[in-house]
This record gives sequence, structure tokens and C-alpha cells, in this order.
Amino acid sequence: MSRSVELAVGTQVWFDGSVWSVQKLTANTVTLCSGERLRAVAIAVLASQAVVMSDAEAANEDDELVAVILGNLSP
Repeated sequence: MSRSVELAVGTQVWFDGSVWSVQKLTANTVTLCSGERLRAVAIAVLASQAVVMSDAEAANEDDELVAVILGNLSP
């Protein structure tokens, strides 16, 4: 069974352990942005490994990151 996903600039995806935002689309690649990091990924790789996030999932991910950051603070 195949699945289809609509990608557009601004779409957030979970890929390679991080939340990324689609910044640019070309015929064969997608440029992703996560904070200060940019990454170009082949569309085929992104389609097979990434998960498109809804707005609710993205907000929940931010909450989890806050807990991780606070847990790593030293007294």
C-alpha cells in the first residue's frame, strides 16, 4: 500500500530525530530547517523516513523539549 503526503513550504516533519520545517522544494530535493541548521534531503528519502506533523503534534514536541532542557540543568 502506498501513501501520499502533501509537502509545502512551512510543513513540519519529524525526520532523523528532530522536528524540521520545509523551507524549499525543488524537483528532487527538499531543504529542511531546524533552528539554525539547514539540510537538503532527497524527496524519496524524506517520503520513506519522515512523518508529517500536525500543529498539535508540533506543540506537544515543544513541550517535551522544554522538559529535556530543564532536566539537564545543573543546580
